[in-house]
Amino acid sequence: MPYDQWVMERLKVIKLTFKSNSFPLEQSQSTKSEEVKILKEEIERMKMKSDKLIDDLQSLQQECASLRCDNKEKTRMYQELFKK
Repeated sequence: MPYDQWVMERLKVIKLTFKSNSFPLEQSQSTKSEEVKILKEEIERMKMKSDKLIDDLQSLQQECASLRCDNKEKTRMYQELFKK
């Protein structure tokens, strides 16, 4: 529960008259819900970027393993040529 909302509820419970200098509760809630929406969108974009980076990493790891295998094979063939 947001602090502003908690304070307003407590004031109602103990029946104090208090004028808040902060934004009205409705405006504050809508602002916070907009912020939450923006943050959720940002999280979704970051998840998609993370998934893409993971795919790229796996692809590069496979390519690296393939190049190492090719290098070993070419090294072996090179050594055999000089043995003859």
